[in-house]
Amino acid sequence: MLPLCLLGMGITLMAHALSIPLLIRFGVERGRLIYLLLFLGQAALLAAAVAAVGSVFDLGEIGLMKAGACLLLLGAALNAVSIRVAVKMYEKKAMS
Repeated sequence: MLPLCLLGMGITLMAHALSIPLLIRFGVERGRLIYLLLFLGQAALLAAAVAAVGSVFDLGEIGLMKAGACLLLLGAALNAVSIRVAVKMYEKKAMS
């Protein structure tokens, strides 16, 4: 159960990392639509990951934990980059 939670958290962090700059770039109305589409894509990706884990990959419990931890770290790194990108975009937008 824990490996699937780690996979889900990693995918969620990656989706949120993409949504912040897109919200600034496209504004509130289109940003909400893009966020909704990202949320639906995230759910589909998580469902595909759960299905693939059971049928395609025979990683075992330890392998799934490592994959989940890698996705979680990747999501955290993407959020750190996303925050910097969003700040630069907001500063540029405020200057105009």
